[in-house]
Amino acid sequence: MESNKIKTFLNEVKHVSKLQKKISEISGENFNIFNVLKVGSSETRLHSALISELINPKGTHGQGDKFLILFLKTLGITNFETNSAIVKTEDSIGQITPDYSEGGRLDISIKDKDRNRQIFIENKIYARDQESQLCRYKTSDPNAILLYLNLFGDQPSTESIKSTKVNLTENDYRTISYKSDILNWLLECQKHAVNLPLIRETISQYILLIKYLTNQSTIDKMNQNIKQILVQNPGFIEVMDMCSKTWTSFINESSLRLKNKLTKIQKEFTLKNGLVIRTIYGEDDDGIWFGYKLFREKNNLIDPDHYKVEISKLATTQLKGVSTNKRWLFWFNPEPFENRKRLSENYEVLFKILENENYIDTLITRLSKQEEEMRERFRNILISNKMM
Repeated sequence: MESNKIKTFLNEVKHVSKLQKKISEISGENFNIFNVLKVGSSETRLHSALISELINPKGTHGQGDKFLILFLKTLGITNFETNSAIVKTEDSIGQITPDYSEGGRLDISIKDKDRNRQIFIENKIYARDQESQLCRYKTSDPNAILLYLNLFGDQPSTESIKSTKVNLTENDYRTISYKSDILNWLLECQKHAVNLPLIRETISQYILLIKYLTNQSTIDKMNQNIKQILVQNPGFIEVMDMCSKTWTSFINESSLRLKNKLTKIQKEFTLKNGLVIRTIYGEDDDGIWFGYKLFREKNNLIDPDHYKVEISKLATTQLKGVSTNKRWLFWFNPEPFENRKRLSENYEVLFKILENENYIDTLITRLSKQEEEMRERFRNILISNKMM
């Protein structure tokens, strides 16, 4: 009886899944040029670049300050001269000081030359906050409008809003989201560009990407339909719970196998000054990752923090696909877990493990090789800079 219930429930879900996939195919939603080019989650190469180009009065779109006016209107920002505004990406505010109280690069800056007002936008898709990041930006211009942009309007981390010189409150910055603010702005831009086909279609593609990143695409509609099936068939709830527990158990077991094997491959190497760099495997909200950390051995009086900024800068400027923060020199997500993807979110990998439990050994070898290659590139950078 239970077996029949499970089959019936899964068939209902399968029907919904097929229907929504068909809708996606008909609408063309599955094709997105940004995902095809593998830049869908790139903060600098796509999101900051495209947003800043649209709001730039001198942008190649040829619409002057129209998109900037719509942007400010969406956010309710007034008394800002748009016609003469200067828009920049990766705008330097100086070298980051050793105590992280000043310096850095603004993802997007907008300057009103006439009134000498500025808007700073810190743009986050999946990257972690950096140490005292928002404090450093606010210190560079205490009167600037500081916007913290992320997918869902989450608050910045404590690490970002505290420094040795200033601690920010919610009055010092404003949180905005892709899910609401950017999406609403883009919809207004799309209306303006209705007779400009190339601009209109670029904005349309970007809107689809934002909906995908913020769970507002066809997949979200499919989830609503599955909920409706449960409402109409209360008996399926127990079946779903049983399936969910079985699936969760399988994922936890697979994650543990990965952890047990990959934590054993941790390596270390020593710098000329005696400090040690260790590589560490982990899985958390940042997905599956390998991190590189600086340690001081016993009897070594050298302060690791003195070298961390310099080494992190070398790594993040010369290695592709790495991130850094207060705790790590740098860390990266290996394939196929890019963009902070956890094992539980990678259905293709999970299906392969279900098909063949020995596939996990192949996966471990693949991940280990990527860590080894990254470590070797990092060593070469340190050697070329005479640190080893």
